[in-house]
Amino acid sequence: MDFQHPEDKPMFRRVYEGYRQTHYSTLQAIAKSVAFFAILKLLINANRYIAVSDYTASFLARRGMTRERITVVGNGVDVAYINSIKANEKTYDGVFVGRIARDKGIFDLIEAWKDVVEGRRDAKLLIIGSGPDSSAVNHEITGSKTEGSIIAVGRCTDDEMCRLIKSSRVFVFPSRFEGWGMAVADALACGLPVVCYDIPAIREVFGSCKSVFLVPPGDVGKLASTFQSAFDGEPLRAVKHLKGLRQRF
Repeated sequence: MDFQHPEDKPMFRRVYEGYRQTHYSTLQAIAKSVAFFAILKLLINANRYIAVSDYTASFLARRGMTRERITVVGNGVDVAYINSIKANEKTYDGVFVGRIARDKGIFDLIEAWKDVVEGRRDAKLLIIGSGPDSSAVNHEITGSKTEGSIIAVGRCTDDEMCRLIKSSRVFVFPSRFEGWGMAVADALACGLPVVCYDIPAIREVFGSCKSVFLVPPGDVGKLASTFQSAFDGEPLRAVKHLKGLRQRF
């Protein structure tokens, strides 16, 4: 849901279409769009705004929030803590961490994984997290050709999450809308290359990182093929590049 494109359509329609593109039903997309604009209406009365990216700041300004009242602070990861977590052996080829919801691209990921297992029968994908679409995700996996190749573990502690990420080879994050991309930073700090959708905030923060592979939003085939390219590359370069990227956190 890239709301930064030129406004060739009414804003409500663009938001609605963004939700529809992430597999929400018509009623769900309408309800989420109404909620989205209700939040914006409440925000307009705030005295100050703290944004985590220039993209978020620009979006707020375009919605009527005075730019002078917006401060961009960025975000950060606790590298020392992540380094303290002992890594297990590499068990999973891909890993996703996030809220299990349609706008996180979780169903695109499952669809892409069908292509991955066509060429790599023993490929394993780990899904970490919980959310409103957890049951739908489990139903999508069960009985499909991805059953057995996708393991959904639900919510876990921070320590266990770090261990599981470090036990994986590639981080896959096809989210349609992010304000910054905390999950991407965590994955890089764990030493993994990242495949994610090319959305404004991700491009702003991580676009120059050689270990982040950007895919056009909704291009499931490209998501699958880019994962394969990242898997065949050298994951350790994510750690090396993180030192330069950390200055932006």
